[in-house]
Amino acid sequence: LFLAFVAIFFLSFCGDSKAFDSSFSVVVSPKNPTANTQVMARVESYSFDVDRASILWKVDGVTVSSGTGKTKIDFIGPELGGNKQVDVFITTLDGQEGSQSVVITGNDIDFIWQSMTYTPVWYKGKSLPVRESQIKVTAIPYLFDGGQRIQKDNLVYDWSLNYKKDFNAS
Repeated sequence: LFLAFVAIFFLSFCGDSKAFDSSFSVVVSPKNPTANTQVMARVESYSFDVDRASILWKVDGVTVSSGTGKTKIDFIGPELGGNKQVDVFITTLDGQEGSQSVVITGNDIDFIWQSMTYTPVWYKGKSLPVRESQIKVTAIPYLFDGGQRIQKDNLVYDWSLNYKKDFNAS
C-alpha cells in the first residue's frame, strides 16, 4: 500500500511532459485571421504562473521572443492560403517543461452587397438601401485546408438576419 501511494505521488509530479503540455493553452486572436493581418498569440494557464515562467516563441522555426514572462507575441499572419506555425516552449519555476504548436492558415471571405432599389439612368453611383428595402449579400469564400482551396460547393452557408437564422437563404 505504501509503495502504491509513493508510485502515484511520484507519477503525479513527475509524469510525462504531455500531461504538462495540456496544463496550458495557446490562444490566438483573432481566431481566424484574414491573410496578412496582425495576429496575437498568448499563453494561458491556471496550473502555473505564466508570468514567472521562461517562455520561448518561434514562428515558422524562427525565434521571435524569449524570456521570463513573455506571455504574448504579435506577428503578421500568413499569406492567403499559406500557413504559419507558432511554437511555444515553456519552463516553469519548478523545472517542468512543455511545448505546444498552433498552425494558422490565411483565409478570407469577401461579402458583396447590392440594394434592391431603383436608381435613375443618369445616376452614376451604386444604388443605396433605403428604409424597408431589401439587400442582397453574396459571400465569396477563400478558405484553405492543407494548402488546397476548399471549393465553395463543399461549404455550408448559414445566413441570419437580426440574429435569427434565415433558412431560405442558408
